[in-house]
Amino acid sequence: SLQKPRQTRDNYRWPDADTLEDITFARWYAGLYEKGACPTCTYNWAKFFDPAYHPTESVARQYEALLPGVHINLYDLHQEGTVVTNFVCQALPHARDACAALARRDRTAAAPLVLNPTHPARSEYDRLLLGAQRKKMVSTRRRRTVTRHALEAAFPALGARPKLPRVCPDGAALRELRERSVRYERAVYARYFPLPEDAGRREEYLAGLAAAHVAAFEVYVKEQKFCNWDIEWLLEQDKALRKWFKKYPN
Repeated sequence: SLQKPRQTRDNYRWPDADTLEDITFARWYAGLYEKGACPTCTYNWAKFFDPAYHPTESVARQYEALLPGVHINLYDLHQEGTVVTNFVCQALPHARDACAALARRDRTAAAPLVLNPTHPARSEYDRLLLGAQRKKMVSTRRRRTVTRHALEAAFPALGARPKLPRVCPDGAALRELRERSVRYERAVYARYFPLPEDAGRREEYLAGLAAAHVAAFEVYVKEQKFCNWDIEWLLEQDKALRKWFKKYPN
């Protein structure tokens, strides 16, 4: 699962032997839209949205159906500027003093405020740990989270290795993901954001959004954002890693 480990979730405990399989982003994404493609993936939140729409639009549509006449505004978290300042200045029109104070802070801040920081590599350490479990290289007597933290502490820069092999979605999967994300964004903007009234200017604006989206997507592809560590290679070829698993307490 790509979820954060929590005590109430299966990814907090060691899995049973019959559910041990490697879950990459490519498999997880395929299973999101193709039933049965990833039977051991976790999609707790997926049952709440219609895959025909972006999850945000799907939720908004559900509110619209439940509350006839309600007006829903969507807030763009990906715009330039800090999240807090943009929200206060744009979503709270009467908070002028707070908006001005936050804008002054942003102009002098050394770094932008990060809300709800995540650890994208943590799921990779967990994949590595489960790969070792499949190969019977690690004991499951200690809690899964304890062992993962120990592994991460022993190899904190594992994901930063420049020549670390990775497994990535194939070209067809990336094209499908790109086209779906562009289609989702266009639909959300067309329904919930103010657009030029003139049809020609509106289409030009949406085309510009799509072009910027595709450009950003290609940067993600180049930076291997949709890829995962090749854990099979690591467990077979990395001598330091194999030595660590051999010495780790049972």
